[in-house]
Amino acid sequence: MKCVSTLELINNTWIRTDGEPLDIAVKRNYAFVATGFWGVATVNISELEKVDNIDLPGDGVAVECVDNTLYVVESEFMNSSGLHIFDVSNSLNPLNRGTLEFRHSLEDIYVEDNHAFLVGNAGLEVINVSDPENPEIVGHYRFPGWNTYEPGFMKSVFVEHDIVYVADQSSFKIFRFNDPLKVEENTKALPQSFRILQNYPNPFNSSTTLAYTLGKPGWVMANMYNSAGRLVEKLVNNYQSQGRYSMPIYGDNLAAGNYLVKFETSDETITLGIQAIK
Repeated sequence: MKCVSTLELINNTWIRTDGEPLDIAVKRNYAFVATGFWGVATVNISELEKVDNIDLPGDGVAVECVDNTLYVVESEFMNSSGLHIFDVSNSLNPLNRGTLEFRHSLEDIYVEDNHAFLVGNAGLEVINVSDPENPEIVGHYRFPGWNTYEPGFMKSVFVEHDIVYVADQSSFKIFRFNDPLKVEENTKALPQSFRILQNYPNPFNSSTTLAYTLGKPGWVMANMYNSAGRLVEKLVNNYQSQGRYSMPIYGDNLAAGNYLVKFETSDETITLGIQAIK
């Protein structure tokens, strides 16, 4: 017998936002909704209400959230547009870290590693966002008639590893993106030992980042405990290759105080003290 999944509306109250909702990105308890002329609405998911609004020069058409960074595409039809990068460590107080302007309209965005892929009436843009304050165009694809109303307006983009999938008004295109930065990174020496680096910032409020290195591949487990020794959160529990890693730790649901992060591999156990403040 075939099992058919069902969908159930879990909020009986409609969450109203100004303008026309066009796209959505979620960071834990908050959703960022592109609402056209009204910019981007911030919605508290647990309270089912709009709590803030990010104003933009043009229409908010697309959003993407990766960890504590929100990428917002604003656009004016067949005219100018921009990529805005916000620090949303505090979801209620987004800070604009950087902006890149374009002389054509944009429709969609997808972020993969350190690159943002944007599509619109000019084609495909690839932006290096490793430095949010200075986003830089590192690649693009143009097609004949991109600055006219001819068919070819790119509407949607999806990226998996180095393959870029694009849907436009008349076709479906597939690109391969060769990232020169990855070639450079692959030439760097891999770490030879298991190390835990002090989290930054520390003490922390809304979030902090913890980095570590693995000298050889293997199973890694990391758990966070409070001062009473009770398990607070499971951070890592999987097989990882030799290399460098980092992960965010969020303080939204943590009480102020000292915590212990315990890392375990098949050979070693390392603990690190961190502190949350309110």
